[in-house]
Amino acid sequence: MSNERLAVILPLKVLTARRRGAHVMVGVADGRRRRHRIAFEFASVAHACVHIERVQAWMRAGTEMAYVRGKSESVLIDLEGLLARAV
Repeated sequence: MSNERLAVILPLKVLTARRRGAHVMVGVADGRRRRHRIAFEFASVAHACVHIERVQAWMRAGTEMAYVRGKSESVLIDLEGLLARAV
């Protein structure tokens, strides 16, 4: 087990989502309505396309998100979906 520290930021709402090649930029607002940008780099354009479609669906649905960041990796998590699967 690793002793890596994780940063968890929630709740977030996705405001914008853009893809350029294998890069995805996501604009979010936190619970205090502060805006942030999150950048993801994927191994291929195909992976980025799958991710951007998912993020845009979350944006259209107004899904509440969490952002979890470690030393070298990060992830956006659909909180509603996570909790629904846990029940």
